[in-house]
Amino acid sequence: MGATLGIMPMRTLVRRIDECVIQDDRDTIVELMVALERRLAIFSATEYGARRFHDSQGVTIILKIMRGLTNDEVVLRIGFGIFEVLRKNREVIMDFIKYGGLELLDRAFKEHAEDDYLRQQLPRVKREILATGADAAMEEIIRETMSLQLCHKCQENVERQFRIEACISDTRLPLSYERVNRILLFMDNYPRRKAIQRVSLDALLYFARNADAVEQVRETNLVPRVSSAIRIFKNDAEIIWRAYLSLALLAAIDAGVAYECTRLGIHEHGVDIFSNFERDQRTQQQTLWLQASVLSWPQSRRIVQTSKKCMEFYKGLLEKREELMKKHAGKGVVVQVQDKFKPYKVIIPMQIRAFIRETKGQLLEVKVQEEVTQFKPAARKEVVNKPIFGTVATEHYTPGEDGLL
Repeated sequence: MGATLGIMPMRTLVRRIDECVIQDDRDTIVELMVALERRLAIFSATEYGARRFHDSQGVTIILKIMRGLTNDEVVLRIGFGIFEVLRKNREVIMDFIKYGGLELLDRAFKEHAEDDYLRQQLPRVKREILATGADAAMEEIIRETMSLQLCHKCQENVERQFRIEACISDTRLPLSYERVNRILLFMDNYPRRKAIQRVSLDALLYFARNADAVEQVRETNLVPRVSSAIRIFKNDAEIIWRAYLSLALLAAIDAGVAYECTRLGIHEHGVDIFSNFERDQRTQQQTLWLQASVLSWPQSRRIVQTSKKCMEFYKGLLEKREELMKKHAGKGVVVQVQDKFKPYKVIIPMQIRAFIRETKGQLLEVKVQEEVTQFKPAARKEVVNKPIFGTVATEHYTPGEDGLL
């Protein structure tokens, strides 16, 4: 076979790998993968080999082989070596991330921690893949952001007019929540890259103002992902105000989002970091808008009322506002240039003021369910029954008379 592998086309070579039985044809798989890695290394200076490999569904096939032979260190070395050769190709790397390549890489690193070669190779491969994927992710997120500015119906109308002018056949457009889920995947893969988190939150702001958000927001898992970004970048104003504004807009239209925010403790986290942005009223204001959206729904409102931290925060804001109003209410007070917005630097939403007025600042007692004592049933009485008709116990059996059938 070795003589023919050098002239075998890329598509045929990948197909031969796919046709192998994973456990039985292990030696054949290794030989074919080595030939594929050499072929790709020859075309590494151009995009031809990577494009042919991508068009042949090579990413999914190689990942399938590696998952089936996770315990084989040789197969893992060759497989990750293939992707290391293709580390500069964005299409290949995006498919690698999309189809769970990073999870497979982490799994291999844990299971083969004693292998010196893999211990040195895998961190280097992951670092290069994430670097290439980050650049591609930025472009993908920006493209999805442009699409999220229109609802799905408007996108179809624009696309239909474009197809008529360009004489292109019908194509299915992704729904808005599918675009958001794709963006959330990038946020999950790059949790500490500020640039990706920032543009992703901008896209979520467009989705929050999209007409499709009312019906499709529950098809996404954005609240936990945004919550993670808030906690990682808790002192970064550029991330915080975008995150809280997007959650505030979505919580205002959906009770499920509001409940999820309170369940994850995002409302209390906003109270904790409120004082970190004394010179950034925009960020403080967005945290208050989220509090207002959460207080708009009964279920999340009850959770907020059980929080002593939130109740004291609300009362403190109202007291500070009253003090500032009294301070500037007198006649003849000269307001300095830097104080021209006082006492209205931060607007306290009506929902917070109504909440304090209605509850009188009192906490809601959480009823602890008492443990129900389960009584054991009385032991069953032992009843000695007489022999039942049809039993053949020897002590109850009486033989019949001779001669009877």
